Amino acid sequence: MISSACLCIAAAVALWGDEPLPTGAMARWSTTDAMGPVYALGFAKDGNTVASASRDGVVRIWQYRTGKVVRILKGHDGAVKTVAFSPDGKLVASAGADKFIRLWDVRIDAPLDRDPVLLKGHRDSIEALVFVRDNLLISAGQDQAIILWDLDTYQISRRLERHTRGVRALAVTRDGKTLASAGEDRTVCLWDLPAGKERRSFKRPGWIFSMTFSSDGSTLVSGGRDQLIHVRNMSTDEFTIFGGYEGPVESVALSRDGRMIAAGNDDGKVRLWEVVTQSVRRELDGHTGKVHSVALSPDESKLLSGGEDGNIFVWQLRSAKKPAARKPEIRANEWQAAWHELGGPADKAYEEMGQLREDPGQLLFFLEARLEPFYKLRQRLDALLRDLKSEQFSVRQKATQELEKLGEFTAPFLSERLQDNPSLETQRRIEQLLARAQSNEPERHSAYLQIWRTMELLEAIATTEARAMLERMSKEIPDARLRQEAMASLVRLKLSK
Repeated sequence: MISSACLCIAAAVALWGDEPLPTGAMARWSTTDAMGPVYALGFAKDGNTVASASRDGVVRIWQYRTGKVVRILKGHDGAVKTVAFSPDGKLVASAGADKFIRLWDVRIDAPLDRDPVLLKGHRDSIEALVFVRDNLLISAGQDQAIILWDLDTYQISRRLERHTRGVRALAVTRDGKTLASAGEDRTVCLWDLPAGKERRSFKRPGWIFSMTFSSDGSTLVSGGRDQLIHVRNMSTDEFTIFGGYEGPVESVALSRDGRMIAAGNDDGKVRLWEVVTQSVRRELDGHTGKVHSVALSPDESKLLSGGEDGNIFVWQLRSAKKPAARKPEIRANEWQAAWHELGGPADKAYEEMGQLREDPGQLLFFLEARLEPFYKLRQRLDALLRDLKSEQFSVRQKATQELEKLGEFTAPFLSERLQDNPSLETQRRIEQLLARAQSNEPERHSAYLQIWRTMELLEAIATTEARAMLERMSKEIPDARLRQEAMASLVRLKLSK
């Protein structure tokens, strides 16, 4: 007998709609029934299916490739606030206003009339779910409780109590050792998950709506009512804050390499932030209300966003346009222009990076040639510093401009040259260059950005040759932070195997 909470094949199908799509959107997912605001989205690990949670109390399973609803999961009495796939993709957990967690078997061969497993333990609306592993689920909600569920027995294995108001966000590191919880008490708590003990906590302004760890657990990103994105280094507790647009940051997603944040705002826009420059790479404008959820596809070529307007948009992140064929006689000029863009504003650099990735063989050859001067920076700087003493003003001016582009790489060499009692004009130029190189924003220098973005490209390409280049950069680039960044790229690539 089929229960009222049955799992059934959807009669509804995704509609592309007659309305034109927003710029940058590949598709709009919607259904023949009114699902209302979309509160949460989650990808299965294989990237083939997506789960959505909405105000109508229904969980929908979408086929990612076609955008069609393939299953409808009914049973909740009230809005579904959160949804998550188990790591093996066999289960979907959902929860919301009715205080219950439902575990749905979404395997292709699962009986369609199988009732979900019901987990009871919360006394108020459930706001967040996260799987640690296939048999361990964590939930949190308005009752201030954080509950760890043993899915082998479907029993509560532990309760964590610390928050003084509702908990709205959970995040767990990939190794399952650290849990972060946050919410309406403006407190982020970090837990030793195996021990079930709080490690430390810190405050941030406003309610916290969304959090995520970087893939290596080194960074925690959060967004909330203060309209800002907070990025915290887990080792040093240093943090950066950026953003400040219309309304709270409702949702955040972090790229695998930790270099880009997707943030959904109350103003209906999704912004792609470059972490190093704290600048917007792209602005995705399509929703007419709050963007409650953002989710990166496993290969990070697409982004899904779900909003108050009941729409789910699929956004193209990598350029679908193939680059024009490069004629041999002008190839060098085109690569030179590309290198210049890599050191420029975040939006133009991001567009250029998308084009460059379409031709990885030529890209690696080009990048290797461009990096070589940085490995031989001492000789290059010696030549430029000699030009600062030239009798020709144009030569001195050009040398000054080149040294400015190199930014903080020049600092130790400039300090050393000041000890040589240069002429007054040369001393003045060196002191001005040194002040800029030692500014609080070295990442704004074009040379720094070119290398930082080169590492992003190499990590994305991930071939043997790209790894070898990152290995060399980790040893020979004349900047400790960039060497460390190259090492982090290598660690992530090793973990992803």
